[in-house]
Amino acid sequence: NNNSYFFGTNIVTSGKARDACWNQVRADGEDGSCGPRHLDLSSNTAVTLQGGTYSFCKLTMSSNSGLYVAGGETAVIYFDSPEDEACGYSSGVVQLDMASNARISPTEGSSANVQLLFVGSEDRQTQIHMSSNTYIPNACEQNFVLYAPLSDITMNSNSTYCGGLAGKTLHMDSNASVRIPPGGVNFEIPTTAPHYEVERFVEC
Repeated sequence: NNNSYFFGTNIVTSGKARDACWNQVRADGEDGSCGPRHLDLSSNTAVTLQGGTYSFCKLTMSSNSGLYVAGGETAVIYFDSPEDEACGYSSGVVQLDMASNARISPTEGSSANVQLLFVGSEDRQTQIHMSSNTYIPNACEQNFVLYAPLSDITMNSNSTYCGGLAGKTLHMDSNASVRIPPGGVNFEIPTTAPHYEVERFVEC
């Protein structure tokens, strides 16, 4: 159960509606080039979430774009595995791609709890890219978690992440930084049912 239905028309809080695309439909109602459960924000475009749980295949953010979370809200964004039928990605896919000056942060002057949780894959490489001057969030006063134990994370020059960060690998170029909020990060991995459950026992 998720709130992904939110990404219909009128989701854009700054920029033009035609520059935000979700699930193959632009925010102006026209057909878009983004894939299934793919949120694509063009330059100088922003969307504000009202909290809740979301299910993505991919998030791409061009330069100066923003994904904001309303103050006091909790937003949990799951990134599905590349093998998922809806996603259908080959090995090497970049599931979170943030271009220069893109940001994921609370609305101005507020705090929020944001969790970016990546399923990843044992067989196909999945990647996360944060390019120069991106931040999540630079003020370092929020509760942010990026949990991607099967994905490779790359932070390019001057990109900043503040909060809990877990990846299969972490590569940091010049002046990239990871910071911890003053109050630390409170996070527990969401409970899920195991892949296999006992149905019956058979004597050998």
